[in-house]
Amino acid sequence: MSQIPQKFKPIPFRFRTKLACEIVDMDPLRLNEAIAAKDGYKCAPETTPGRAREFGEFDIIALFIFKFLTNLGYPQNLASMYACGVLEALSSHYMTLPERFDFPLNPFPDTAVACTAEDPTTFAHSDNLVSYATIGFNIPLLRKEIQTRMKAIAERESNVFGDE
Repeated sequence: MSQIPQKFKPIPFRFRTKLACEIVDMDPLRLNEAIAAKDGYKCAPETTPGRAREFGEFDIIALFIFKFLTNLGYPQNLASMYACGVLEALSSHYMTLPERFDFPLNPFPDTAVACTAEDPTTFAHSDNLVSYATIGFNIPLLRKEIQTRMKAIAERESNVFGDE
């Protein structure tokens, strides 16, 4: 098995729901409502009754995207589609993370396309070579922001002792 280059390795910390929400500046109640909604957030980590969800770095990036897009006014189902698409793409491409994941704004915009910084921000449809606009997510910048927040909270939490 090959080694994952250090720059691609997700931070190994896992955060329960309350801290994950703090990292992305989201009310945990709002997240629970979105998870429970029929057309809400569909890629939250699994849990069982009595256990808190645990979010890894890629889960938190997806949650950040979901929160960001819903704050912009996107409906939850569309924000969830993009957030879950990025999560799936991050999980699939973790060995060679691209600069950007783009979603073509065509009738089927739910699949992320891995792009380099040099790739144009359009998607050429193979049948008729019509270019569509895309929604793109800058992976290095998202990771840097989320990793900075994760490290700050992990450091703060590791220095707290005793009961709540």
